[in-house]
Amino acid sequence: MPMLPANTNSTMAPDLTADQPKAFWNSSGIKPATTYIMKRWGFRSVLLAACLTLAASIFAVAFVTRQTPVAVIIVIAVISGAARSVGGTAYNTLFFCDVPEQQMPHANALSATTAQLAAGLGIAFTTVALRLGGPVALAIGHGGFQGAYTIAFLLVALLPLAAIPGIARLHRDAGSAARTVSVPPEAEPAIID
Repeated sequence: MPMLPANTNSTMAPDLTADQPKAFWNSSGIKPATTYIMKRWGFRSVLLAACLTLAASIFAVAFVTRQTPVAVIIVIAVISGAARSVGGTAYNTLFFCDVPEQQMPHANALSATTAQLAAGLGIAFTTVALRLGGPVALAIGHGGFQGAYTIAFLLVALLPLAAIPGIARLHRDAGSAARTVSVPPEAEPAIID
């Protein structure tokens, strides 16, 4: 989630500088639960929930103003960070779970390239959304920075939703190899009568 301007002269949001460390702890805070979450609900369900939650949090940011309480902004940031963290972990795990060990270096290179490409495309899309936001906001009578950012965030909220058709096509058991832990027979505990 893009960070809001910390400039107190901005028409967008209050100065969050002091609260940013508290608001963005969530990525590491949710990590210990991701294994349980993916094992419990499966990759497809987790990815669908993460995309919907991320889209909803970005949508909520579109309506943040100077009058929005900092506590509300922190809650939105925590929810957004948790959705990004869980979704990213699920994607990365799913990406590598069925790759044979001898192909892992190639899969790793493809993953890194894809991640960089996605980040670049996300930045480009966000820039275009912001550039479109001004004229669109002006056309509907909400000109100025607030209107431009509102339109931009609404457009950016569409990005996670664009992944849903692909996620919905995943087999219900996609990544099941990563959801189970196989224990070699010699490592199983002996049963004593």
